[in-house]
Amino acid sequence: LHERRRMDELVGLLQTAGVLGFRKRARSKVGVFTVVKTDGSLRLVVDCRLPNALHKPPPYTDLATAGAFANLKFSDEALGIGGGSSTPPLRITVSELDLVDSFYQFSFEEVGSFFCLDHRVRASQFSVTEVFDDDTGGFVAVGPDDWLWPAFRVMPMGWTWSLWLCHGALVEAMVHAEP
Repeated sequence: LHERRRMDELVGLLQTAGVLGFRKRARSKVGVFTVVKTDGSLRLVVDCRLPNALHKPPPYTDLATAGAFANLKFSDEALGIGGGSSTPPLRITVSELDLVDSFYQFSFEEVGSFFCLDHRVRASQFSVTEVFDDDTGGFVAVGPDDWLWPAFRVMPMGWTWSLWLCHGALVEAMVHAEP
């Protein structure tokens, strides 16, 4: 009973933070744990081994490092060095972007049923009146006595696709950002 109350408390906190939604059906279940960050705070990690096994692996993600910027090579002509060229030099812009807790910043309702906590709750416990439905691709009404699965509605840290999707979104934002 004590453990159930603690899980209810965790579900409530994660729902308030916008990290959890609810589902009528769980396609797979996940566990959660925390790790201590360098500043002493806790990072929530989702054990996604089962959903990872159910999805094909994502494409490779090229992550830039400081060394990658140091290895950029441009010709003298492209840089406008040496004269004689009527072509204006390239405008070179290098930038970096780091979105704090980025995985949890991206809502992804469509896959939430793969990331359900193994802790069914009544809709009334968390004032839930509608849930995302995989079959319709939209929200459907639920009654107060309906049993629901708490489900991550964000890209959980631990899902193999989260890094690839987050990185792609950040690259898009940088490419289309105003200088």
